[in-house]
Order: sequence, then C-alpha cells, then structure tokens
Amino acid sequence: MPAHIGGELSPGRFAKSLLPVASGKSASVRDLVISEIGNAPPLRMMARDARYKWWTEDEREFLFDMEDDSMEQKNLAAFPEHRETLNRMREHILTFLRSTLVNFAEGYKPKVQRLREADAAKEK
Repeated sequence: MPAHIGGELSPGRFAKSLLPVASGKSASVRDLVISEIGNAPPLRMMARDARYKWWTEDEREFLFDMEDDSMEQKNLAAFPEHRETLNRMREHILTFLRSTLVNFAEGYKPKVQRLREADAAKEK
C-alpha cells in the first residue's frame, strides 16, 4: 500500500490525500463520497455526489436532490424520472464495494497446519 505521511494504510482503509484541495490545485479529490451511516447493525452505506444523496434502510431506498432539497424532505427514489440517477448511485456503491474488498482470510492457516505448529512449539 502507498505510504501516507510516513506510514502505511491499514487494511480496509482507502484514504486519498487532500493536499490538492488544501493547496488550491483542485476543488475536490473525489467525484463521489461513500460512507457508512447509522449507529446500529445492519451496516448501511450512503453515496453522495455533487448533487444527490442515496442510501438504503431495511428494504427502502432514499434519494434526495441536495441542490433542490437540502433538508431531505422529498424522497425521489420512487419517481420514474429519477430511475437513471437511482441506478447510477447503486452502481457507484457496487463498484466501491467490489473494488475495496478486504481479504479477511489473508494469513489464514488450515486447522491441521495450526495444530502442527502448536505441537512444534510445545516441543521446543
């Protein structure tokens, strides 16, 4: 993983330098922000681009036009004229999840191997 401020990124962290924004070279470093929302399981993800905010909760979807409705009062998810935006936001989440998968099995050892290693450590 690339070094940041003299260190390495932890697995499962996908940081991006804000230096271009801080130095005035860019207005942003991402076209879309992905975030976890909520304070209890199940995990819910939110996608926010320059105009829209989208997330799901239980079996409902929410889509808000942040330019026209910054207080998030009108859920646009069920409106046919917003189907393309809804699909685009879904695709963003799917792409993010596919591209940021963490290999939780990395370093996994089969039980037989763990037992052999434990036996070898006992013999020392």
